[in-house]
This record gives sequence, C-alpha cells and structure tokens, in this order.
Amino acid sequence: MTDHLPFVRSDLVGSWRITEMSEWDQDTIDLMGPAFIIFDDHGLGLLGFIAVEGGIDWEPPGDRDPSRVDFTWVGFDDNDEASGAGWVTFVEPTVIAGRITFHQGMRSTFRAVRDESVGPR
Repeated sequence: MTDHLPFVRSDLVGSWRITEMSEWDQDTIDLMGPAFIIFDDHGLGLLGFIAVEGGIDWEPPGDRDPSRVDFTWVGFDDNDEASGAGWVTFVEPTVIAGRITFHQGMRSTFRAVRDESVGPR
C-alpha cells in the first residue's frame, strides 16, 4: 500500500465498488447487490451495502488534511432510519479506503475500487 495520496476533487467523483469491510464478509456486504459508494461533483452521493442505503454529503478537505475527505450520511438500514459519518482517503489512484460509522452503533473500515458499473439497487 502506498502513502495516502492528496485528493483532487475530480479524482474522487464517480462510483466505487466496496470490495471489503472489516465487520462483514463479502457475501454479507453484497446481500442486496454489489456494495458501493458514489461521490458526485456537487458534494453529494450515495452508499449501499448489506440492507443499508443512504445519501451522503461530502466536501473537499480545504485547509484540513489534504489526504482525507469526510462525509455524513442518512438513510435506511433494512427500512429503519439510520445515519452516521465516515471518511475516505486514496491509497492508490483507483483505490480508496476509509471508515463508515452508524450513529451510536457499528463502525467498519472499508476498501473500494473505482467501478462505474455499480450504483443504486
């Protein structure tokens, strides 16, 4: 794994296939279809894994750590309202890693690869 690379907004924009999470195996992660996280060029996006689906709100790092982007998310976990936060960083030009948290609940690190074929289920 390389050192964390600085973010360029356009590098992050797009669809990413979640390929691993620390708390669940791949079959569980892909329960409802391929797990994903999407960042659009307006600071919004989507995520989906297991039975979790949500919208994200993100912003470029600005004066903060240039290797990391933070986000919040709100949505549903198997039809129950859910929300949380997370962060991502580049580990390679086409690989990101980060952490997704549930408000007052689980936390999981994740790794994702660029894959424009994944998205909302």
